[in-house]
Amino acid sequence: MVNNRDYLQTQSKIILGHHPIYSEWIDVELLAVMKPSLKLHELNIANRTSELKKIAFENWMDLSDAIIYDDWESFSNLISKYTAT
Repeated sequence: MVNNRDYLQTQSKIILGHHPIYSEWIDVELLAVMKPSLKLHELNIANRTSELKKIAFENWMDLSDAIIYDDWESFSNLISKYTAT
């Protein structure tokens, strides 16, 4: 991602996954921090190894002030709200 920083900075809208620090790394404005509900998150990581599940859960917990969505339709609606031009 950092290697593509110049390209990403030319885009009008970017959806970054994982952690808000990435927006600082590529110097773009962060509009919102979102995460799935714990139930949806657990479904998303169900097939990972126990080590990767632990990392994913810790990352999920670190986003304590995030907007939580319960399903993909809610996520899509939130994205639409923040990306409307």
